[in-house]
Amino acid sequence: MHVDDLVELLETEVGAITGQGPKHPTHPNPELQEALDEFIQAYPSILEDEGYICFLKKYAGAYAENADATRIVDVFGFGGTATDIADPEALQVDENGYLVFAQCIYSEIADGKLVDSYEHDFAFSVTGDRPKGVYRASSTLRDPRQTFSFYVGDFCQWLQKLIEVRGRFERPRLV
Repeated sequence: MHVDDLVELLETEVGAITGQGPKHPTHPNPELQEALDEFIQAYPSILEDEGYICFLKKYAGAYAENADATRIVDVFGFGGTATDIADPEALQVDENGYLVFAQCIYSEIADGKLVDSYEHDFAFSVTGDRPKGVYRASSTLRDPRQTFSFYVGDFCQWLQKLIEVRGRFERPRLV
């Protein structure tokens, strides 16, 4: 499935809003081209995932949040729709060489108090010594983030899985 088709499903099935990248099909934002070019120059290995590059060029990020903020899907990008992936304050590459590009955060609130929370972080390895693909690390309110492990072969496969679960991945079973 092509990125444009996946983004349409992301908007309708997950409720995401997407940005407008420099190559957006109807409302291109050429002002984002320089930031995108600098990002690619800093992390050239992401060029191996054509779907991800196409997504950034056209849509520059995506964000979905339900009414009570207990489900947040943040596909980092540029231009303010989602977390700015190039912001020095945002997590970029961790100590093991994983470039986080998305976070899915889920919370359970009871009587106005947080009773449970879990998160899945999705990343590319930018070290050059791991197979290309999307990696996932999960955590819960009581268990810190686990190490990244291989999840799927590319960004479009990941996006398709996100759509299949309507933006809500299962709670991790951590030891």
